[in-house]
Amino acid sequence: MLRLEEALADRATAELSYTGVSINLLAMRPEIYLLLLINDPSWPREEQRIAATAG
Repeated sequence: MLRLEEALADRATAELSYTGVSINLLAMRPEIYLLLLINDPSWPREEQRIAATAG
């Protein structure tokens, strides 16, 4: 989570954008939709490497 927070603070590496809101008619609760855009092509490989070493 710390790496994601750092990437979001940088704004060149990652962005979090509000995309909309809707009402789930089965649960009768609002749902907020966000888009997480990672601009760093090495991000997935690095996350996989960290996950593999952590087990």
